[in-house]
Amino acid sequence: MNDTLKNIINKVKERLESNPDSILTGQIRKGNPNPNVENSSEISVEYIEFLQECDGASFGEIDLFPSSELSKNQFYVETLKGGKETWLFVGLILYEPIVINKTNGDVYRFYRDIPTNMPQECFGSFNNFLMEYAFGKKYMDIAAVDRDNDWTILLAELGLL
Repeated sequence: MNDTLKNIINKVKERLESNPDSILTGQIRKGNPNPNVENSSEISVEYIEFLQECDGASFGEIDLFPSSELSKNQFYVETLKGGKETWLFVGLILYEPIVINKTNGDVYRFYRDIPTNMPQECFGSFNNFLMEYAFGKKYMDIAAVDRDNDWTILLAELGLL
């Protein structure tokens, strides 16, 4: 994980910790030096580094599971081409699954109500997903929110929008 991303995570974490109502806005868990990820050598290095920095998080409408919940949350990837060997279900955007392609490390969202065996919406690498979508201007596009959203307000206050 690059220093810029670590700094952003730390700024956001500090802001959330200083506000008693922040649980409604977001949450960043403490990192885990040894995240519990099955076959971790097959998983994106960027994702493993994220878990080491913050083992699970809620960034507004984006929820990323802690490593302790990963193994019990892999039911969605069974319907995707390549199944568990190719995909890792890591979280949700507005209740829609976010998966990582184990082959190339890219992050995808697919819609539960649309029958498919391949996710269509790609957000790039995990670090790109965090920078552009969780902490950047594209958050409003994927979460379908406006500037009055609590997470968007926090990002604006931190100069990230």
